[in-house]
Amino acid sequence: AAHSDALHLQVSEAGIALLDEQESILATLAWGFSTKTESLFWEKHPIKKTQIKRIRVEIINSLFLLVPAEYDVPMYRIGFLEKALGEHALIGQEVHEQEINYLKSSLIFLVASPWKDYLAIQFPLATIQYQHVMGTMLEKNNSLKPQHVAIQLFKNQAFVILFKEYTLQLNNVFEFHSGIELAFYLHSIREAYDFPWDTQKIHVSGPEARNEKLLAELQEYHISFNS
Repeated sequence: AAHSDALHLQVSEAGIALLDEQESILATLAWGFSTKTESLFWEKHPIKKTQIKRIRVEIINSLFLLVPAEYDVPMYRIGFLEKALGEHALIGQEVHEQEINYLKSSLIFLVASPWKDYLAIQFPLATIQYQHVMGTMLEKNNSLKPQHVAIQLFKNQAFVILFKEYTLQLNNVFEFHSGIELAFYLHSIREAYDFPWDTQKIHVSGPEARNEKLLAELQEYHISFNS
């Protein structure tokens, strides 16, 4: 938080993570915190809430859908989301969008109302911009190579995109509870898309990308990444 008037946060079911300029996690605040824990969290990093003018919030959840711009009509949007995410998925959520221009598409995603309310109350003078981790991944991996896989690993969630012949073939999130589950999922992608597992073509990031226990488990099942 070098710029005293700007913040970069990641918000998920687990809580709020404060990011530095290199996008590394500085600290986390779990939901269900006590008032004391919460005030210490913001004071410690020293964040003066009334001085914050801009907040970039990256949402980490599985509630997203990539929709080609030509189909993204407000009238149909709710229908698409209910079909893709389940008819009750929108309860207590607000709909946001992130344009992915090179794909001529919008990433439509949901943000839990309590998350938004919390940030709006804490930072009354800030302009808050919401993005989704999948949207950020798609923006960063703009057809860089003809064949390319990007994986972002969070606790129990892997966000994956796959390009083949410069074309986006897959953008998905996989919930996993062990290295074995994740390895089988990645092998199933490799086979389904006939993608040679070449570590030069695979980019891995996210807080769990350095989890040695997870990486060792994946390696047992012949999944390895360039460090």
